[in-house]
Amino acid sequence: MPNRDLKESNRRSASLQLLSDAAERLWYRLLTSVDDFGRLEADPEVVFTTCFQRVPNGWNQEKVRKCLNEMATKSLPGDRPLISLYRVGVKTFLQVISSPVHIYKRAKCSKYPDPIDTPLNQHVTEILPHVHADAGKCTPILSVPESRVPSPESRIPNPELSSAHESAQMLTRFQEYWQTYPARNGKRVEKGATEALFLKLSIQDQALAVIAARNYAESLKHQGLSAKDPKRFIRDGQGQEPWRDWITPAVAEPTQRRPKSLVELL
Repeated sequence: MPNRDLKESNRRSASLQLLSDAAERLWYRLLTSVDDFGRLEADPEVVFTTCFQRVPNGWNQEKVRKCLNEMATKSLPGDRPLISLYRVGVKTFLQVISSPVHIYKRAKCSKYPDPIDTPLNQHVTEILPHVHADAGKCTPILSVPESRVPSPESRIPNPELSSAHESAQMLTRFQEYWQTYPARNGKRVEKGATEALFLKLSIQDQALAVIAARNYAESLKHQGLSAKDPKRFIRDGQGQEPWRDWITPAVAEPTQRRPKSLVELL
């Protein structure tokens, strides 16, 4: 793995000050673990074994999961979080959003799938080149025929069309959340109230909430537990947002405890 650059501006970073001590500690290890495009599989087990080749006291996969959630959700108003999470197939990946600042890109293609086609990571495309990676091979960037290049007039955004398109995307994303969220006793209740809370989330948080609902449903399926009401999963009665704890998959409990000593085998 090539060396990474740490800027002195890190000491003044307002984004890092939002993190807990544990999340900031993982952040620096993460920078030396991602590929040249700032990407890594976001499964807590993968991040844990990659970043901690020698395990410090008090660290485990669950702690890593919570730290990743911090990095993906905490940011100043108008700013981006430190990492972005996106799903390709059944796997979740992370992207260090400020990777061009910290990482000198030597590789010509990423080891991991490109997030630019995922609505969750539309903001990432503003600072990343449009290079696709597939099974370790770079996909060439296709040139656009001159006849298909839009005229300068057509590039002027239409606020009304943009607003309508954005509203349609938000409603589509809510429908995905509603269908993904686990039913309780075969029912999902208070759809209207749930939709109102969901649409108050930022565009990025809406996409993260869909991933969180999927992870929550998968966890409940294995544990055989009942689900919260979909409205309270977004915001509960105390003003908390439980979905933020489920952005990355829950760590599975071991099925069998290892004996502490040979005496327990007797």
